[in-house]
Amino acid sequence: MKLRRYLLRIVRCNFVFSHSCPCRRNVSCFYPFTMTKSPKALIDFKFALSKTSRSDENKAYHLIQSFLPGEVDFDTAHQIGMELADKVLEGKYSYVVSTHIDKDHIHNHVIFCAADNIDHHKYNDCKKSYYRIRHLSDELCREHHLSVIVPDGQRGKKYNEWSADKHGDSRKSELRRDINAAIRSADTYDEFLHLLRSKGYVVKGENLDGKSSKYISFLPPSRERFVRGSVKSLGAEYTKERIAERISERVQNRGKPLTVGYTGKRLIDTSQEKFQESAGLK
Repeated sequence: MKLRRYLLRIVRCNFVFSHSCPCRRNVSCFYPFTMTKSPKALIDFKFALSKTSRSDENKAYHLIQSFLPGEVDFDTAHQIGMELADKVLEGKYSYVVSTHIDKDHIHNHVIFCAADNIDHHKYNDCKKSYYRIRHLSDELCREHHLSVIVPDGQRGKKYNEWSADKHGDSRKSELRRDINAAIRSADTYDEFLHLLRSKGYVVKGENLDGKSSKYISFLPPSRERFVRGSVKSLGAEYTKERIAERISERVQNRGKPLTVGYTGKRLIDTSQEKFQESAGLK
């Protein structure tokens, strides 16, 4: 019953509009199994579940895919959510993708049936499947030139940065790592510059007043050539303006977790007290 009410709240938003739902969120939904306003998702879910031989109470799984504030628009986020569902579920499971724009960061909710539509087998929810989902999500974000959250808490890489690292540009990779480390430790732009210089870097063109050089440049220890902090050289995250913004964003968001690691629990379980008490299910 909880699953039914939750799905009905989602399917009441048809695929044409973005508007306020009964759950008081601005969402848009996509239905891969129908082009009508009928709750076909619920019908597909119930049919597949009725055919499974397993009697556990888990009826559906819930994925949340978040993006950094200001980095992605609604249409791109929604497209990535659908691509993720297609890759993860391989055309076997019914699903609904709901893209929410009610928070500072755009995020996707993917609800998919616990039983597939072909063999009616239950989805294998395990640590391996969790890491597969995370890998596919990161892969899609890189393909769309978006940041990803890496496990050790460092900021993710844009596609061009990831590609350069993959193909062995170790000098720039090391520089990016040192810049990222300084950003994580600094509370101000001036402190960031001090931290880099204390590691032996020579920095020039760092002023933000627009009167000096257009680009900041870094000379790593024991190197002979400066590396320019430009979109072309290091990536969009390493211009002096963006570095200052990243420091400011980190300070403002201090204490707000960007991601939640795997805890060994199911992605979603309709029998869990927390799920049943969710405002979206009442």
